Amino acid sequence: MEKKKMKLWKKILIVLFVIFLVFLVMTIPKAMLFTELSTKVSNLEDTKQNIHIKMNVHQTGYQSHIERYIKDDVDKLVMERTNIDGNTSKLMQFIYPEKRILYIEQNGEKTKNVYEEEAPVRSSVLKEGMTSSYTTISNYTLGLAFSPAVIFSSIHTVEMDGKECYEISTMYNPNYIYDENSKDLKIYIEKDSGLPVKVVETIEENGEKIQNTIAYEYAFDCVTDEDIAEPEDRSYNLIT
Repeated sequence: MEKKKMKLWKKILIVLFVIFLVFLVMTIPKAMLFTELSTKVSNLEDTKQNIHIKMNVHQTGYQSHIERYIKDDVDKLVMERTNIDGNTSKLMQFIYPEKRILYIEQNGEKTKNVYEEEAPVRSSVLKEGMTSSYTTISNYTLGLAFSPAVIFSSIHTVEMDGKECYEISTMYNPNYIYDENSKDLKIYIEKDSGLPVKVVETIEENGEKIQNTIAYEYAFDCVTDEDIAEPEDRSYNLIT
């Protein structure tokens, strides 16, 4: 009887060991890839001081075009939004080391707000001596190696917008805010740079499937002083 129990336990241990090996084979390559891609983006964030980013966003209820210009210690953001009813708005934000200026055009009004405040440091991590930091390059693989995505994800090589990319499909990405009706999320990451090329989220509303998309473009070492200049238009009302 004791021998039968020992044999049974050996079989159980062998099965558990095989399952553990399969788990390692399935997850370790994904974890290594996620870490590699995330590191590439973090290195770009920390070393590049001249960046131009374009984003075209198509979401349920609105569309927006976003451009970001970074040159040395100036960060300019321009966002134009069109709602489904045709109403438009525009926002321009300028971040300097010691102040932030916000220009808004909405409902026929043009306003300007000046905030005298120390700007956070652009950095992929909060380093010693920093009170706050922020990032400008979307890093969708950050932390994925230690999240459920390392298990519940699929990765394929595809071509997207003429670039060789990884297609990462998972419903467990902590770097993305999912729609409450989300059914699927695919993120396309350029293999060479680790930069996102496109995000496609499939949602279902009233039995109909709709796609929310974000398309990215990145360029480096091309931003000029003219690109980061504030508008000369004097018709903005200063809010004090």
